[in-house]
Formats: sequence, structure tokens, C-alpha cells
Amino acid sequence: MVQPDEPQNGAMAAPAAASFLHPAPSRATYDALHLITRMVAALEMTPLVAACSFDREGIVRFCNPACARLCGMTPDQACGRPLRELFSHGARQPEYDAMVDAVWRSGQPSPADEWQARSANGSDLWLYTTCIPIFSDGQLEQVFCMHIDLTLRKHQEDELTQASINFRQLFRNSGEAMLLIRENTIVDVNPAALAMFSCEHKEQMVGRCLADFSPLQQPDGTASGVAVTALMHEAHGKTNRFFDWRFVSCKGELFWGKCC
Repeated sequence: MVQPDEPQNGAMAAPAAASFLHPAPSRATYDALHLITRMVAALEMTPLVAACSFDREGIVRFCNPACARLCGMTPDQACGRPLRELFSHGARQPEYDAMVDAVWRSGQPSPADEWQARSANGSDLWLYTTCIPIFSDGQLEQVFCMHIDLTLRKHQEDELTQASINFRQLFRNSGEAMLLIRENTIVDVNPAALAMFSCEHKEQMVGRCLADFSPLQQPDGTASGVAVTALMHEAHGKTNRFFDWRFVSCKGELFWGKCC
């Protein structure tokens, strides 16, 4: 970090972190910048929080290393640019501008919210953002924004959502009978399972257990209720568990099925 020059003619030297400010602050805004410097001193110790501040013209006056990295530039390159060059918000840009305007008008912090943004280097990001007004001598001088990068988490959520969609499509369209069982209770069945159990609608099966669709005893003499509980417990402890089972359909007909 660049060290400040020695003060001359009794003037106060800017703190080291102010080396990221461009252009040099006037005395009218020094107090605000000093407060920002103190706030960001802790933030610069972690890459998890990106921070920047801007004036009423929307010009970036401070940018910490984490924020600059999101934009693919150095802090010195980021400072002095319009905020929109660092982050644009697509269709939600008017909403974002209105949020910033509300901070300027009210002098109150904005509610924290998730924003989809495109950075200066073209990266698509998800940012959890809050903006805080910075005052000097009772005057609102700058707005200080903190961002937490949620991009990786959002991508993981999208992947999980897509995986869920793919599973539901497979579940509905599979020619194999499929039952979803949680804590020995049937929570869903696909059309192939309804056909195999000769049931007209899933409500005939959902909420019941596998033993309800079994004779009292399996052919080896084991009580179905005891056996199915043991098999379900074993299946939860292994990757796969295959076993043959004697079932009773909704019409009372006995049939064999292979379970896994």
C-alpha cells in the first residue's frame, strides 16, 4: 500500500488507504473520506466484501481491491470512472438508480438486496448490496456501497434447480415404476407405479407405507411390516439395495416386484 507524503505547511496528510482516491480530495470532503478510510481498513483485510464509494455525479472516489478485482482492474483504474462503467444492472438499472437516489434524498441506508450485475470486464455477477450515506459537516458527500459476491452460490442453486427439473421429468416419464419414500412413508409415485399397483390416482398410495401394499407375510414367513422396516433401514446405509418383494395391488391382486 502506498505511504502518504509528509504533510507540508501544517496540512494533514491523507491516510494510506486514500491512495485509492482519485482525484485528490478537497478539504470540504476530507472528513468523509477519512471516515470511509477507517471503515474500509477492516474490509481490505478480507476478499469477501467489495467496497466502493461515489459522489453525486456517480463518479467512483474509492474502490477497495476486492471490488476492483470483480471488475478486472486495479483500484487506481476504477477510481475516477462512472459507477455504471464498473457495474451495470441490465433491465433493473432504473430500479438500482432509484435505490441510490433514495439514499441521496433520505440520507438513510438502503435495504440490502440481491442484484444481478455485469462488471466492467464483462463478467455476470450476483451481488448482495447495501449502500450507506457518508456525511461531512452535516452534508451528504458520498454514498458508500458494500457488495458480497453471491455468483458461485447462485450458479450452484441454478444447477440444483436444473437437476431437480431433470429428475422430475425422468420421474414422470419413466416406464419404470418409481416410488419416493421418506421415513418409510410414500410421498410420491409416478404414472408407471400407479399402473403397476392398479391404482387410479396417487392419493391411494401417498401417505401410506410399503407394508400397506404387501401381504401380512412374505413367502419366507417373515412379517412384511418387520421386514420392510429392516430393508429400508439397510437401504439408507448403502448406495444400492436390491431385493424381491411380494406386493398387493389396489385391486387386491398379488404380484412380485424387484425393489432398489
